[in-house]
Amino acid sequence: MWINVKWFDGGEALIHEDGAYGELTHEGSPVTVQDNAGTTWTVRSIIDKDSTKIYEAEPGMTKEWAEQLIGVGYPGDMVLTWDRYTNQPEHTLQELAGSDPGEIFKTFHFVLNNAVYHDNRIPPYRMDYDEAQRRNALPVPADQYGNPGPGGFYDHFDVVPFDIPAGAVRAEARLYYQATSWEYIQFLWLQPTSNPLPASTFLANEGVNMMDAWLNARVDEADPNSTMAPPFEMGLATANVTAATGVPGEASHQDVPSDLMLAQYDDATGQIDLTYTPACDSTDHTVYYGDLSNVSSYTYADAACFLGNSGAAPFNPGSGSWFFIVVANNGTDEGSYGKDTVTLERPEAVGVGVCDMPQDLAGVTCE
Repeated sequence: MWINVKWFDGGEALIHEDGAYGELTHEGSPVTVQDNAGTTWTVRSIIDKDSTKIYEAEPGMTKEWAEQLIGVGYPGDMVLTWDRYTNQPEHTLQELAGSDPGEIFKTFHFVLNNAVYHDNRIPPYRMDYDEAQRRNALPVPADQYGNPGPGGFYDHFDVVPFDIPAGAVRAEARLYYQATSWEYIQFLWLQPTSNPLPASTFLANEGVNMMDAWLNARVDEADPNSTMAPPFEMGLATANVTAATGVPGEASHQDVPSDLMLAQYDDATGQIDLTYTPACDSTDHTVYYGDLSNVSSYTYADAACFLGNSGAAPFNPGSGSWFFIVVANNGTDEGSYGKDTVTLERPEAVGVGVCDMPQDLAGVTCE
């Protein structure tokens, strides 16, 4: 999976794209391959992998294992990775065997792999470090997503910064998933015919057949561009943006990422169970809520008071469709209600509920 962000100016013209997907070029020329019928295709993939935020697990081999494989007869010139543009070998088994102790090279040799080179997939909610270690399922490196260490829990989210290009006023952020990448198909295509092992020579043409199927199988028969396992859009978020770096006076701003707020709803009782990160300078929290039809005007109907500071609390607005906002307080003053999509403070719920307090936006900035 990867993040794609398109940036638009005031005239709705696309001025920049992060994580773009399309036809690959190398030194000004398209990267092409041929199918079994001799038809030439231009390969489509992530354009610039180095500047794109990609979530994936990359298996690999260790130097010590490479030495053992060569010792039992595997050829030293067995290719481990191929250049995605030129189809030329990047690393070989002998190169890994001759590397420094503890070195790991990534490779798609799944049956032979004995290590994980890199794994930055976002952990599930409350992933336990100790249990993940017991199951050999820690992120690689293990200090990602909060670096909890023994006895701790990983963050279940990721925070990715992007530079706002000059002139941008709106952004569209998408999360894409691709079932089969060009690099994997390329490996299956080239590997068997490059230096096949004696026991697997009967597979020599299967990589070629796999490439042919990948090129010709369409997700949508009416769309000629739906070959090569095109990416699937998992989610879309839009926002109005500005190049401003910050607005002073926000009471509950945090410079470190906080947990996402989670909510579970019981449609039998109307109760909503919240899990959220308490504001760093708070002693209590209030939920202000209103009918969902009034969310654009932030017309609050009532408040659930005195939720405490534990980060978990229930409230019951009754049946219906609701929007709600969790607001921190210190017993005398409330903090920020957050900012809307154009970075303006959301309006205060004045006189709503029995625990309404004056708002103070000159509070402490959390570091």
